Amino acid sequence: MAPMRLTVRVFTVSILLASLVIMGSGVMASGAAPASPSGSCYPIGSPSCPGKLTATPSTVLRGAMVRIIGHGFKAGAQVNIYVCNVDETITTYAHTGASAGWINVLITIPDNAVLGPCKFTARGLGANDQTLTLTTTVLVSVTSKTVLKLSNSKVNYGDEGVEHLSVTVSPQGSTYVPYGTVTIKESTTTLCTFTLSSGKGSCVLSAMRLPIGTYELVAIYGGSADVESSTSAKETLTVAKAISKTVLKLSNSRVNYGNEEIEHLSVTVSPQFTGPTPSGTVTIKESTTTVCTITKLLLGKGSCVLTANKFVPGVYSLVATYGGNTTYNGSTSAKETLTVGD
Repeated sequence: MAPMRLTVRVFTVSILLASLVIMGSGVMASGAAPASPSGSCYPIGSPSCPGKLTATPSTVLRGAMVRIIGHGFKAGAQVNIYVCNVDETITTYAHTGASAGWINVLITIPDNAVLGPCKFTARGLGANDQTLTLTTTVLVSVTSKTVLKLSNSKVNYGDEGVEHLSVTVSPQGSTYVPYGTVTIKESTTTLCTFTLSSGKGSCVLSAMRLPIGTYELVAIYGGSADVESSTSAKETLTVAKAISKTVLKLSNSRVNYGNEEIEHLSVTVSPQFTGPTPSGTVTIKESTTTVCTITKLLLGKGSCVLTANKFVPGVYSLVATYGGNTTYNGSTSAKETLTVGD
């Protein structure tokens, strides 16, 4: 009897192995359960395989299409899909044949869908002849429009603080108030970043942030969970040369004719606002007559001495004119009065 029992066991194992080989090749024997569709579990309707519903894409705009795919329904069953918890229902039918029990449908996101999570609920007869309810969620967002405004289209180098950059972000077709962060850039250079308050925000340029020249600024809204990001149109900003200030001082307001060398004419050139020390040339004149020229400023200062017999006795108004450089515009001092006596 022992040998017979051993033979039966070997025969039974052989049948099981043969069955596994057949099922692995996709061939079904009569009465065998159908193979599960690719990517699904089996058997649908069991506690470990309740079916599944997915939505693509996961973030979508109002009025856009989303594809809903689900499985676990009975072949040919009517499936009602409730959209975004609004008063809208889509009716479809579960596939039969090779894709039995699957649904695959394109649905338009309603224009009145609430921004944020949008829940889809599919309900129909399941493969286990019980009502099957499946859910999935997408994020509904709206496009935005970002507008950048400059308080001035032109500023002087060193005086950029007068430039206020204002931004307004508004959702399109919605009264929703955007939140999030805005970055203002010139090419790849970040000029400032701020957080929106009631959809608006602003910042001030820092002094000497941009060299002298013409620039195109844009505001970039980073978006939020409910509102898409957007970039403003370009706004042109010109940074002009810095403004200089020239001051002339006389060591004496009166000199005698022939003794003019005692007169020292001192000049100081400084930026009107923040900026580096000006360099360049200063010319001191009386009307159209050049009194002297200071060719090199040291820390924005220079001086010269009157030459003897430069003026006949009389009263003269002297001015110092700074010629400017690549950073500074030129400037002229106030008039200083010099009397030449007999």
